[in-house]
Amino acid sequence: MTVIGSGDDQYVFIDGECHVLSRIDPLQGAATAAAGPAGLASPMPGRVIALLAEAGAQVAKGTPLLLLEAMKIEHTIVAPGAGTIRAFRVAAGEQVAEGIELVDFVLAAAT
Repeated sequence: MTVIGSGDDQYVFIDGECHVLSRIDPLQGAATAAAGPAGLASPMPGRVIALLAEAGAQVAKGTPLLLLEAMKIEHTIVAPGAGTIRAFRVAAGEQVAEGIELVDFVLAAAT
């Protein structure tokens, strides 16, 4: 067996076959993976603790948008890139399921 690392990937060679293992940080990728044309989705079931921004606001990448509590841990949902908050789809105190749209967010056009 031979293992070769390259960035976040590990290439494992066993019995003439190559297997690629990729390191994924679930906290780092959650906001980005959840971003899409519809907005930001909840990465896990939980309770919305607070809305940290205003609807209509233009925000920078990484701006905290809301706090989500899951398993007694607070998770900050942040803007995946520069853009505009069209609307919040949830209210503080609301229980949400995984995949529920939290924020109608539109990424700014790249210039």
